[in-house]
Order: sequence, then structure tokens, then C-alpha cells
Amino acid sequence: MPRTSGTLLTRQASYSTDKGLQLYGPTCWKDLTQDQLRWLLRLMCRCFERAAVKTYMFCTFCGVDVKERTSEGFKCVVRTPKRKVVYLRPWQVQSLIHQFDFIDHVEDCDVRLEHVKGYHAVDINMRKVTFEDYLLAERYYQLYLIHRQDRFLNQLARYLYHGDDDKAIKEDVKFEPEELLGVFFWYQHIKKVLAENFPNFFRQGDYESEDYDLIAEMNTQIRALTGGDVLKESAIRQIDCWRALTELDAKAREIEIQRKQLEKIKNQN
Repeated sequence: MPRTSGTLLTRQASYSTDKGLQLYGPTCWKDLTQDQLRWLLRLMCRCFERAAVKTYMFCTFCGVDVKERTSEGFKCVVRTPKRKVVYLRPWQVQSLIHQFDFIDHVEDCDVRLEHVKGYHAVDINMRKVTFEDYLLAERYYQLYLIHRQDRFLNQLARYLYHGDDDKAIKEDVKFEPEELLGVFFWYQHIKKVLAENFPNFFRQGDYESEDYDLIAEMNTQIRALTGGDVLKESAIRQIDCWRALTELDAKAREIEIQRKQLEKIKNQN
């Protein structure tokens, strides 16, 4: 286990005779500071075993320095004002690291690196992002799922981060592995939020199917919204993606109602 860094402590541990030792650590993604989030993403890039990741989180965020292994567990020094020595058994560590189980659910990652490479993040749920940028972001996300190549995440990041005055990221900018992992986690959360807010368009069964082509479905719905008027399509692509998705969701709901009505008439005949 690594020695802890003071800048990554959630809060200094405390000890009193009536309450005993009190350790403090984040219990959800949103509890993480920017330094903690970057450190965690970097760790997850290097360590794939979640139990090990959670153990490192416990030591680093709670201020626990492991001094030596004993016959029954570990001798540790905890960063209280007086640096208290404690002995932890393996089962106690296993119990304590459960507070970090939130990292098992990356779709709940409602926090992101706010600044990378001098660029700032867009809205956490992609509000005020153009529909066209959203379509391109979704395209690169799907390409990453198919090919598992970081270059597609690097392209996805270009639609999640902007420069001052919303200037696009320069073509030669390459993100670090932990930054790309953060982009991947963040976009999974975005997809969850959008699916919850637009359930008719993001149909649960179809949307999760490997054969479902979201881009093709969006193009079909865009054509339905424009009524075949190509000139309107350009305007739709430039509006806020949440506004466009609201319309697409309403259109999808209308189509589903019509389908059920036709099916009912067919069954009656």
C-alpha cells in the first residue's frame, strides 16, 4: 500500500475516547475532489483489480499509512493530529473498503475532470451543446465500443471539452490515459441521464441491443421532424441537443401510439 498524500485526504481522521477512531472518505463519485478524481482515474488505468483500487483509495483518502505486515494483519499509522497507531485485520480492511463500491458503477459518474490540457468541460449533461456535436460524440463513442481504440475516445473528448469562447480543441492535442478514461466514464453517465429523460426515443430494449444503430435511428427521426425539408435539417442540427431530443422523444412517443392503435385495429379485424 502506498503512503498517503496530504492533498488527497478527504478529511483528517479524528480520535476520541467516546467515539473511537473516525476515518473519512468519499462515498460517491460526486464526493471526489478534482485531485482525487484524477488520481483515481490514473490508478484505474494501471490497476484492473477493483479490490486493490479500493484498498489504495482507503489508504490515500482516509490517511492510513501501512507500516508493516503482522501475523494478524497490518500495523498502520493514521493521520490524526497525534498520528495514531492502529492494527487492522484483513477482514476489517475488506469491510472498510466497501464505502468505495461506487466505483463499480461508472454510469453513475456524475463528476468529470473540469479542465484538461487547458480546455474546460461542457455542461455535465451536455446541455447547451449543439445537436450536431452530440451526434458526432455518439458516433465516436460507438466506434470506440466496436474497435476499443483510444483515438476514438480522443475524438469524443473534442465534443466534451472546449477552449475559451467555445473554441474547438486543436487537432494535435492528445489526452492522457486517465483523461480518456474520465471521458469514457463521463459519457456513460450522459447516456444514462439522456435515457432517463427521453425514454421514448431511447427505448430500453432496442437501445441496449448490440444491433441497434442509434445514428440511423436519429437520422430517421430527423427526417420525420423536418417533413423531408432538407433546409430544416441544418437548423435542427444547430439547436441545443436537449431541445432536439425533446422533440425526437415526443415524435417517438407519437409513432409508438400510432403503432399500438394500428395493431389494435388489426387484431379487431
